[in-house]
Amino acid sequence: MNAVAVSSVIAADPFLALHDSASWATLSKADRAQVNAWMSALDDYNNGLTGPGHCP
Repeated sequence: MNAVAVSSVIAADPFLALHDSASWATLSKADRAQVNAWMSALDDYNNGLTGPGHCP
């Protein structure tokens, strides 16, 4: 299970409202780490590794 709970990914929405992929080079190391944590949490959820799993 990913250390970042999927419910914490809700914080990504306001962040992404202010940043896009062109912002990556200007993000702090901490912001980059946070974005990567959100990406991992969502990828795990989408692949059924966390959350309710895949539908039958």
